[in-house]
Amino acid sequence: MKNLYYLAQRNDPSSAISDLNKLLTHHHISKFDCLTKADKSLPYEHHQSVKEMQDAMAEVVRTQLIADVKQSGIFSVMCDESTDVSTEKTLVLYVRYAHQGQTNTKFLEVTELNGDECTASNLYQTITRIIEMRGLSMESIACMTTDGASVMTGVRGGVTTLMKQRNGLTLSIHCIAHRLALASGQAADSDKYLKKFQAMINTIYKYYHYSPKHQSRLKKIQQVYEMAERKFKQTFHTRWLSFEGAVDALLANYDALVTCMEMDSAEFGDPVAKGLLKFITDYRFLYTSHYMKDVLTTLNILSKNFQRRDLTVSELAFQLNAAVGALRAMKTVPGPFLRTFISSLPENYVDGFQYGVEGRMNQIKCSQNLVTLTITSMENYLGVLLNNLSERFTDNGTVSRFSIFDPSRLPSLEDELLTYGNEEIHQLAEFYGRDASPLSVNPDDLRAEWCLFKYYMNNNYRRMSFSDMAERVLQNGNTTASYPNVSKLIKVCLVLPVSSADCERGFSRYNLIKTKPRNRLYTSTVNTLMMLTVDTPALADMDNFNFGRAFDVWAAAKARRARHFMNNK
Repeated sequence: MKNLYYLAQRNDPSSAISDLNKLLTHHHISKFDCLTKADKSLPYEHHQSVKEMQDAMAEVVRTQLIADVKQSGIFSVMCDESTDVSTEKTLVLYVRYAHQGQTNTKFLEVTELNGDECTASNLYQTITRIIEMRGLSMESIACMTTDGASVMTGVRGGVTTLMKQRNGLTLSIHCIAHRLALASGQAADSDKYLKKFQAMINTIYKYYHYSPKHQSRLKKIQQVYEMAERKFKQTFHTRWLSFEGAVDALLANYDALVTCMEMDSAEFGDPVAKGLLKFITDYRFLYTSHYMKDVLTTLNILSKNFQRRDLTVSELAFQLNAAVGALRAMKTVPGPFLRTFISSLPENYVDGFQYGVEGRMNQIKCSQNLVTLTITSMENYLGVLLNNLSERFTDNGTVSRFSIFDPSRLPSLEDELLTYGNEEIHQLAEFYGRDASPLSVNPDDLRAEWCLFKYYMNNNYRRMSFSDMAERVLQNGNTTASYPNVSKLIKVCLVLPVSSADCERGFSRYNLIKTKPRNRLYTSTVNTLMMLTVDTPALADMDNFNFGRAFDVWAAAKARRARHFMNNK
């Protein structure tokens, strides 16, 4: 059974029998020797028996997950839709909860949707059915985070709107990673040259990706130039931040690319090579490439921070402000990549110049008009990008008010501490004091507790992060007893998922399990394998898994020869 778990984590359950037989015949797990006959052969070799063993292990994982979520009392839900290899619409659900003062984000369920189930009302019913089927309460959901699609967030009848009708204290968050991608992509769409620039990068990618002959020539040039082999990458408008990898590969391969384009256009008369060569041997192309490398590097660092599992609402503003500050600085001071490019230009570069390293210089076209046009274009793009970030990340709602629980925001002056957070706590008291639910607080008690707790926080937790402070508070029974309403809101803040990146990771795992050769896997089978592979112990820590409990679940599922064998052993 333990070996089945290993194989499930490697997404190869079909070859489980032979390895399991070797494991059992060598008596590596004494409790499970009962699965072998007296002659050391394995009776449970049918694929259905293997599936039942995996189901039993998944049930142990799921039971522990549900118990932890119930113990938390408050949890949030993340959901997202996708299409799998069999063109089936799929919905994946994750839950975020606080266990022993620490935030946990875990896979809950994946289900296939038919065409009729893709409406907001049917999606809501599906989500409700899954949550209640697992024994969880809809009234305990603090927040629902989605990718921002209209079917999810529509104000008239989206899924989150229906959730709020069921539980008025449930918040909704549009995934910050998706918001960042939308802000970046829409800013690029505002500039005609950037749209053409992206199209040309995709043309270069296809020129080499679909032609082994072109790939071979490029590889030979890279070897002659003693360059590392770097493959060109494709860009996608829906995943606009992937643009950074494409630009990086372009700059790394630039000298080899120009040489190849010159050879293909001169020797073979390739019209595509001629067009690409004209486009890339241009001042505007080089300036834009280096400028975008600076901008996209900053945005990608921000995106990776936004996708962290442990990111909390209180940290969001710090991460965003740091990136916005770096981008604003680029309006007056060139970033590191653009600075390197500008420093390499000769004095009279506006009349055309040689660009590259010694031994492989390339002639670049330039003019004063082109320089002015390029700089103006990039400045306008950066201005639109900063405006988009400001509009999409300005949140004056309930979510933003939880930032008062971050110790790093405490004022240094005692006079300021006197009024610190009073307005925000009043608004939180009004919101969470209006309905009776597991999320409710007593408004008057909350205001009174806050007057004391902020001084308690200032004296004991000032130098801590919010996550560390929340862990200390929620694990300290005396503190939670003294400040029950404040403690509840700290737990709510802790479980608010600002990103649905875990759902995207879940789909990646889903696509590793349900592949083209295995596109007829039942949803129940995929669910089992997802439960065993997404958030369970790593192979090196497998001793932490309760295989004894898994065996008991498996043996109790129906009458089995194994139990009779064990009783007579």
